[in-house]
Amino acid sequence: MCGENFHPDSANIYFKDEIQVYPIDNEGVERKWRYARQSVESIKHLLRAKKVKNIWNIEIGKDFGSYKTVWIDSRYDANEYGTKLIAKMVPNCDFNFPKSLYNVYDCTYAVIGRRKNAIVLDYFAGSGTTGHAVLQLNSEDGGNRQFILCTNNENKIAEQITYPRIRSAINGYKIENEELIKGLGSNLKYYKTDFVGSEPTHRNKKLLTDKSIEMLCIKENTFDEVMNKKDIFIFKNKEKFTAILFDEMKMEEFKNEVKKLKMPVSVYVFSLEGDDFKEEFENLKNDITLCSIPEAILKVYRRIYGAGQMKLKNKK
Repeated sequence: MCGENFHPDSANIYFKDEIQVYPIDNEGVERKWRYARQSVESIKHLLRAKKVKNIWNIEIGKDFGSYKTVWIDSRYDANEYGTKLIAKMVPNCDFNFPKSLYNVYDCTYAVIGRRKNAIVLDYFAGSGTTGHAVLQLNSEDGGNRQFILCTNNENKIAEQITYPRIRSAINGYKIENEELIKGLGSNLKYYKTDFVGSEPTHRNKKLLTDKSIEMLCIKENTFDEVMNKKDIFIFKNKEKFTAILFDEMKMEEFKNEVKKLKMPVSVYVFSLEGDDFKEEFENLKNDITLCSIPEAILKVYRRIYGAGQMKLKNKK
């Protein structure tokens, strides 16, 4: 127990085998706990420690293992934390009935609060609240969660609201007569879609392949461009490379570039006949995974769409 004249310098004081938590707010002001020592013993089963922005705090709740059916809190106000928030982030936007950021945040946290590498898909995105909530969660606990927002761009919502809103959340934004709101950090890729006929003609296959670079980057999670030559493309992340060849006549040049890569490489080579080119790469010492295109891409589309038209992705 602390003495009457003890005043901690910070909310957390570290010892070898424990962390002591004190009621110090974000401004460094010393506060008081809600419950006295004699009272907290009876509710300690309702308490838990939570780390936010590298600071441990004590939370109290009736049951941390489940969620109520009805949530009542001022931060769920869709006008204050939905309509007004978006108007600050994207001036002059026109979007009806956006959700409160904190409503979506709490829904998201309920599922992936402890899964820092989760991927969140919103296949019917509106103003981008889901993406904003994921960014907010990452900024608080240092997570590496990703989000995918899909929209048909009705009334140009993707161009005029969704994308600008997420960009503002990442980079920060200025409110008139107020200070700059600091961004949450991260990065963003924005793609548009179009259609390619599903008939297995050489022309359709070539068209599909030419537009497949971004899709392959998404599949491999490699977005940092290393090389962008005619018919030869290489991308990377912290763990691996993706190398793409569109012209078999440049195979030797391509192999020489692949040899230089020090991490595992996913190699994609365009072939109308579906060749795997295994013999071409069997003497390379790299850790290589081979895949011919467009056959690999066509298999994905056949599985998803079957007959009819096939979607392709174009980066904006």
